[in-house]
This record gives sequence, structure tokens and C-alpha cells, in this order.
Amino acid sequence: ARQNHEHSLSSMSRMMTYPGMTAIKPDHLIKMCARASNLGLPEGNYCLGHAHQYGSEVEKSLDKALFFYRKAAQKGHLEAQIALALLLYEQKEHEGSLVEAYAWALMVQNNIDSEDKDELRNRVENLLGLLRTEMGDDELQAAKEKAAQLKEARQ
Repeated sequence: ARQNHEHSLSSMSRMMTYPGMTAIKPDHLIKMCARASNLGLPEGNYCLGHAHQYGSEVEKSLDKALFFYRKAAQKGHLEAQIALALLLYEQKEHEGSLVEAYAWALMVQNNIDSEDKDELRNRVENLLGLLRTEMGDDELQAAKEKAAQLKEARQ
């Protein structure tokens, strides 16, 4: 990982989201996440989003968490997409948050491709159901259009 080997950086940044699962010092993991992020690796961005959401070795900042989760989500990182959708839902008092949350949740639902992701599938279906109860028809339509734009941007 010291030489920016992409696979090593991704593996190390993934460790940050599982505290206590490694003997590597958390501040060192944050540095590896930042290096992976600087290389454009979605795992590094997801790791930094997680760190900022919970204040793990960095300042707690939901704005920074949203920023890094979006960067990872835009590259197709499923866990970042659901984390982003959940965090946006929690920020529902901000205009447009529910629409964006629903759009990212739809992206996750559409990108789950195997049966070994049942837990993720259940999480996203629960979130979509919850969002539907809080959104009007216009917002749901806007969210579907936003999801189509996100999908098009990924291709």
C-alpha cells in the first residue's frame, strides 16, 4: 500500500469501516483512505465518508460525509449509495434530500445483481418503503427522473 497499489489501498480503506478488525492504527488507515480517494478509488471515498459521518479519526462533518459518499456512489459503490441515501433521509429537513435519497436507493435496488446481497436488498427495500410514505407523487416522479439521470451519468 505504501506505493499506492490500488488493490492494497482499497483493502486498507475497507478496514476503516470495520473498527476493531485490524491491528493497524486508525490514523494510518485514514491516511490510506485519503490516498485511495486521491487516486479516485471509490472505496477510499466511501471510507472517508464513513469516517466523517461518525467522527472516526477525523472531525465529524455530515457535509463532508455526503461529499465523499457521493463521490463513491457516483462510481457505482453500492454501500456508498445506500449510506448516502440513508444519510440524506436523516437530513430530510433540507430541501431535495428525500428526492435524492430515493434516487440513490433506486440506484442500489437496480444495481444489486446477486442473491448474496440479501441484507443490502432488504435495507434498500425498507428505505424505499419508508421514503414512499413521506413523499408526494411529484417528489416520487422527480426522484425517478433523478435516478435515470444518475444511471445515464454512470454509462
